[in-house]
Amino acid sequence: MLRRPVTILPLLVVLVACSPFGQVTDDDRQWTDDYVEATRYDSDEAREKLAELAETAPNDEKRRDAEFDKARKALRAGDVEAARAGFQSLWDEQIDDNTASRAIYELGRIAAEHDQDYDQARRLLHTAIVDTTPWAGSELALRFLVRTERNQQRYEPLVEKLQQLADDVEDDRMAAQLLLQRGKLLEDELKRDEDALHAWRAAYDRCEDCAATDEALFRMGKLYARHQNWQPAVDALTIVADRTQRSWFIGTYSSQRASDARLLLGEIEMLHRSDFDAAREHFEEFLSWFEDHSNAHHAAWHLVNIERLDGTERSYRHALEQFIDDYPRSRYYDEAKRQLEEMT
Repeated sequence: MLRRPVTILPLLVVLVACSPFGQVTDDDRQWTDDYVEATRYDSDEAREKLAELAETAPNDEKRRDAEFDKARKALRAGDVEAARAGFQSLWDEQIDDNTASRAIYELGRIAAEHDQDYDQARRLLHTAIVDTTPWAGSELALRFLVRTERNQQRYEPLVEKLQQLADDVEDDRMAAQLLLQRGKLLEDELKRDEDALHAWRAAYDRCEDCAATDEALFRMGKLYARHQNWQPAVDALTIVADRTQRSWFIGTYSSQRASDARLLLGEIEMLHRSDFDAAREHFEEFLSWFEDHSNAHHAAWHLVNIERLDGTERSYRHALEQFIDDYPRSRYYDEAKRQLEEMT
């Protein structure tokens, strides 16, 4: 797709407007102070103040923020119709922003919790998930939909709904989240392991580098391991375990599941495939990346046992001594001291 060239002057204007050195008037500061103060309380006075602030807002974004908070306070006060009207008005403006996303989510929640109209709630939540990604309301709508349907034990309809949503949504990250949730239901509630694996593979195909996909791959690895299908387990877990980076600019960044995957890889190689060299590499890699992790002493203790099973007496003694020095608070500490004493 062709794009218009960006000229320097408009870019500078945007930078100045968004920079901390841009002009902010005293009236703007006062409006912000009044807005923050009004949002602190749930009262008729706070709602009235937010209505005034919406009329005097310095820009349209702040106006919508004030109107959204006014509607939310109405809902908390039990004035459901005022809340519904406020959220509906914000949605009807057809502005693609976070406020619209949260408004349609709130309308879905009202339909479910106050009207008990679950068909309407599902339609509204569907809209929030499919049409307002990646704004926050889409995430809230997904969590609310899953929680509500699970509470009613509507597992089969929810599995079908999540697949429909994944097919409809254009945002790949949201699709990966939907497919992750679908796989969880299939495994945890419906005990359809093969279908769960298909859902998680689909999440990976849709968005390889998403956080939801990391979770999907990790669960794939655990599921394969539970069925003692070791090589597919290792293949899935390796993708997640390798998602670690170091940068002089941002420091160390790792997938949230990288540490768990690396530890599980070492345990599979050590306990189930008796590949002590591969296991040693995994545990050492774990300690290299995650030396402050709460499970670091587990990885270190596994290394001690590898030396006991596959090393020399000298390497085993050294491993015990190193463990005792490094992990005095570990639950394996007393056992390490006992084993070292038995060698003397």
